[in-house]
Amino acid sequence: MFGGLTWAILKTQSLAMLAPHMATLTVKRIGTALMTTYVWPLQCVGLLLTAALIGALILVLEEKR
Repeated sequence: MFGGLTWAILKTQSLAMLAPHMATLTVKRIGTALMTTYVWPLQCVGLLLTAALIGALILVLEEKR
């Protein structure tokens, strides 16, 4: 087991390699993506969370007999 792990560590590429340059992620870019590309999934998640909240309220406010 130790030999296998040692071999795998020695054969992997160096972790000191530089990562490829990526554009800076800003709140504006996230908002633009959510409101253009992901409008329908965002709306579906909002509807699902609203239904879950209403269901939780119904369970909590159930009348005691």
